[in-house]
Amino acid sequence: MMELGLEAEVRALLDMGLSDEHTAMQAIGYKELARAILGGGDIAAAVEDIKRETRRYAKRQLSWLSRDSHALRIRWEKEPDMDMGLHASTDFLANNGVI
Repeated sequence: MMELGLEAEVRALLDMGLSDEHTAMQAIGYKELARAILGGGDIAAAVEDIKRETRRYAKRQLSWLSRDSHALRIRWEKEPDMDMGLHASTDFLANNGVI
C-alpha cells in the first residue's frame, strides 16, 4: 500500500479538507496514517500499525468464513495458481446456479 502511494493519497485527502473522522478515513491504512500525519507522529510506526490491523482483519474474515459451510475455499501452496482458482470459482458459481 505504501509503495503504491498511500501516504500521498492520505495527505492529499487531508489537504482537501477531509478530517480523520470522515468515514473514508476510517479504513485500515488511512486512519493510521491520518493519525500520524495530523499528530506529527512516526510514519514508520503507523506502517507497523497498518500491518498489524491488516493481519487482524484477515483473521476475522477467515473466522467468519469458516462458519459458512457453503463458502468456496481455494487453497494453494506458496504461489497462487490463478488458472486453478478461476476454474474452481467458475465451476462453483455454475454448480450453484449463479451463472
